[in-house]
Amino acid sequence: MTLFNDMLCDNIIIMKKNGEVIENVKASVQNTRIHIHRADIIIEAGDTISRLMSNGAKEKYVVINPCFHEKFYEIEAHYVLKVRKLGIDAAKESHKNITYNISGEHARINQNTIDNSSNVFLYSKDVSDRIQELRKEIKGLSSNIEKLEDALEHVNEIEAQFRSGSPKQSVVKTLLAALPPVGNIASIGSFLLSAIG
Repeated sequence: MTLFNDMLCDNIIIMKKNGEVIENVKASVQNTRIHIHRADIIIEAGDTISRLMSNGAKEKYVVINPCFHEKFYEIEAHYVLKVRKLGIDAAKESHKNITYNISGEHARINQNTIDNSSNVFLYSKDVSDRIQELRKEIKGLSSNIEKLEDALEHVNEIEAQFRSGSPKQSVVKTLLAALPPVGNIASIGSFLLSAIG
């Protein structure tokens, strides 16, 4: 058996699907097969093998068929693993599942990339409700029809800004400033400006 052990010149790490890591395993790595002369470990299909090379590089393989051979006369129990070599991208993904759950207005994730995105503002129920409150406040304040129509036209413009998907804060701020500064109008205006954010 010494002859077979002398052929095990590769150092590998076995990464089990359950997260267990078995290090410092001697093996013989070929293109589609890996020989391991150990019976004390269980290797399953889907496990990942990392080969550590003397030049510092790593190769990764996924186990397709772990064929275990029992002891036969002088030959000890051993594995002959049928494997598939993983490319760079597949090797990185083999043990990396990342789930991002994000929520909220303007939420995004940028990882190792340049952000070329643009915000799209969705006309939410809260904004819609506040605009309706704004109309109600204005209707309750003015008995002058001309001033009432003018103020309601400003509210319509504010609503149009929000419905456009990209409201401009400077425009909304100017339209709000043209409304009478009484009642709840100022607090509704503050909410609308903060919604643009």
